[in-house]
Amino acid sequence: MRDLFKPLNLLFYMLSFIVFLFSGMILASVIGAAKDQGLAAGAIVLGYGVFSGFIALIAAIIVAKLTNRKVVVTLVKIFSILFLLLTAFFIFRYKNLKSQSDPDNQGQKTKPVTQAAIFSAGNPQYNPPLGLGVCSPKFMEFKTLYFYGQPNPEKAVDEHIPSDSLVFKNTETGPEIAYAPPWFYPIHQKIDYGILKIRIISLSRDFIEVLANEANGLRYFLDRSQCNLDFWPDFLIQINSVESLNINENPVRIKPLDHASEVQISYDFLRPTRASREWLGVQLLDKNLNVAGFGWIRWCENGNFTLKYSLLS
Repeated sequence: MRDLFKPLNLLFYMLSFIVFLFSGMILASVIGAAKDQGLAAGAIVLGYGVFSGFIALIAAIIVAKLTNRKVVVTLVKIFSILFLLLTAFFIFRYKNLKSQSDPDNQGQKTKPVTQAAIFSAGNPQYNPPLGLGVCSPKFMEFKTLYFYGQPNPEKAVDEHIPSDSLVFKNTETGPEIAYAPPWFYPIHQKIDYGILKIRIISLSRDFIEVLANEANGLRYFLDRSQCNLDFWPDFLIQINSVESLNINENPVRIKPLDHASEVQISYDFLRPTRASREWLGVQLLDKNLNVAGFGWIRWCENGNFTLKYSLLS
C-alpha cells in the first residue's frame, strides 16, 4: 500500500489527472457539448474535464498497483510531454479568445445587431404578443446585462447562472453595444440616440420576462434592478405622435367608447396626452403643431396594437 504513495507514483497520479482534465475539456469542445449554452458553456466544459480527470486518476492508481516501476516511469514521461503540449495549446487558445473578445480590438469583426425598426411595425412571420410594456437597460450604470433562463423564485438573482449577456461600452460618440447574442432582436434599438427597448411579457419581484427576439418569439429573463420599466400607458404618453393603423376601423372619437361619435375636426397629427387601459387621449394638431381639439383613439384591442408610432418624430 505504501508503494502507491511514493513520489514517482504521486507524480504519475497528478499528471494523469491534469492530462485527462485538459483532454476532457477539449473533447467537450469538439463534440459541441456546450454549444448554444451561453455563459454556462464554461461550466459544462470544465465538468467534462473534471470527470475525465477523476476517471484517469482512478485508472492511474490501479496501474501503479498492478505494474512495475519501469511502466510507471514510461507513462510519466509520456504524460509529461502531453502536459507540456496541452499547456501550450491552452495558453495559445486563451490568448486568442481574449484578443477576439476584447471590445477595443473587435472593430468591425463584431457582427452588429440589426438596428431594430424605430417604428412599431410588425413582422409578417411572427405576431408578437402585446405584453405589458417595454424595459430599457440602464446601460450607463450597468455595462453588462445578463439574460437568464427560467428563474427559481426561491433564489436571489445573483444565485442564478446567466445564459448570455449584452455588453455595453462608452465611445467618443456615445454608448455602443460591444457584444450582443446573435439572437437579440428587440422591439426598438437606436443606441446612438440612447434608445434600447425590450418588450416586457411578465414581471416578478426580481425578474422581468422579455421578448428577446421580436422575429421568432424567443424569451429570456432580466434582472429587474438593471432596467427601467415603462408600461404601455406610460410609454405611449411619452410619444410625440401616433397614427391609427386603420382610420376607418379605429377613428378618433369624442369619448373613449366604441359607439361614440367621431371627431369632426381636421388634424394632421395626434399627440398623446392621456392613457387608459385601451384608449389614448390625444390632442389634434394642425401642420403647424397648433392644438385644434381633443379626442380619443384605441391604442389596443384583443391583445394587438391598433396604432403605429415613431420614437424619433
